[in-house]
Amino acid sequence: MGRRIYILLFFLFPLCEGATLFGQNPTSEATVDRRSIRIGEQFNLKLLVRYNEGTEKSKVTWPVLDDSLEQHIEVLSHDTITSKLVDRASVLYEQKSTYILTCFDSGTWIIPAVPFIVNDDTTWTQPIELYVNTVPVDTTKPIRDIADIYDVPAPPENPDESNAAMWWWIGGSILLVTAIVVFLLVRRKKTAPILPAPVGHVLQPHEILIQQLNEMYVTKPWRNGDEKKHYTALSEIMRSWVVDRFRFHAREMTTFEIVARLRRTPDRGNKTSELEHVLKTADLVKFAKAVPDDYVNEKCIEHAIQFVQSTAMAPMQVLQSTTNTQQES
Repeated sequence: MGRRIYILLFFLFPLCEGATLFGQNPTSEATVDRRSIRIGEQFNLKLLVRYNEGTEKSKVTWPVLDDSLEQHIEVLSHDTITSKLVDRASVLYEQKSTYILTCFDSGTWIIPAVPFIVNDDTTWTQPIELYVNTVPVDTTKPIRDIADIYDVPAPPENPDESNAAMWWWIGGSILLVTAIVVFLLVRRKKTAPILPAPVGHVLQPHEILIQQLNEMYVTKPWRNGDEKKHYTALSEIMRSWVVDRFRFHAREMTTFEIVARLRRTPDRGNKTSELEHVLKTADLVKFAKAVPDDYVNEKCIEHAIQFVQSTAMAPMQVLQSTTNTQQES
């Protein structure tokens, strides 16, 4: 009997040792719901890690994914991390989470491997290739103009003429009040003292730029059918403002590099996301031949104005630089 027990232990010992080694080696995995997307489309990245729980609760450290996985792939959001028991016999646990990603640059990019740390062991996911394609454009078809404004028919006339007297009374009252206001204004203008002419107001740089953007909002140059020319001008205006305001070469930088640099700048204001929306829309129009609608075009100008207002320099700084310029001249 004792001899049989020794023989049984002789064969079971390697199996137990292998199970122990397996329990000490965590594994990780990264998968995407699709490897080929169009520029600007969103896709899902699922990360998971499996590990065996010992006598003490394991400490699992997830990789920290900021706004981007690498220069071209951006992280938009992610779910909460969930944990569940996969195998009760071996006390195998699994933690997973899903990230929503996107990319605005066409080409073949690599989703890099990311590390998981379980207690003192580190496991890496495998890298994944991502193919980003441009939006196909049918150059044989002409550019369609914006639809005309539809005329709304006038409401039907009220056959009941009993309210005619009331409308005459309201119209007469309005004319009387208008006449009184005009009379008071003319009288006040005659009796007002003559004051010296005020010194002309010197427009600050951000006020000049906001005037240009407001003129774009009113004239709507994109309606001439050349969205690329409009967004090229809008992108150049905003990049010039970043150069003059923050003193770095934004004209030679990509949208990703400009936004990343601004987020490290202390006085960037609170509208960096608005500038990012303007520059990314301009990139889609210039390089992917996208055609935004009126709402997107107007929203881009509004975001540009909000960014300039939030990053405008203090009036004292502007006045001081203006005074120095006048003294030098």
